[in-house]
Amino acid sequence: MDSKGFMKTMEVFLAIIMATVFIFYLLPQFTGVQTTEQSIRVLKNLEKNDEFRNFVTRNTGCYNNTNTTVDSFMQSYLSEDYEYQFCIAATPDALPNVKVPVDTLFMTGNLTDYSPRIVRLYYWTE
Repeated sequence: MDSKGFMKTMEVFLAIIMATVFIFYLLPQFTGVQTTEQSIRVLKNLEKNDEFRNFVTRNTGCYNNTNTTVDSFMQSYLSEDYEYQFCIAATPDALPNVKVPVDTLFMTGNLTDYSPRIVRLYYWTE
């Protein structure tokens, strides 16, 4: 029996077994970075609301939960755990030093008034 041929065959089988172990056990552990923050999509849900569209076409600036009109829009989409800044064609005031997701919507106005605006909702938990 040829011992060199037998050793080469054993090396190939060992390499196949090691590659299989690497592929099935070690590789699935490295799935990459997964984001745990899910987008709430508040503005996408509000864009068909006529009251919301009228508010956006008539106002500019940044608002938070102290504005009762804006807060009434946000109550059904954001839980009380969230703080937010709602900005219509404006940059936000000071944002906290945490990860702050942004929901953005471009609105052209309502049925009677053409006034294009970019609306941004910055929301976070503390």
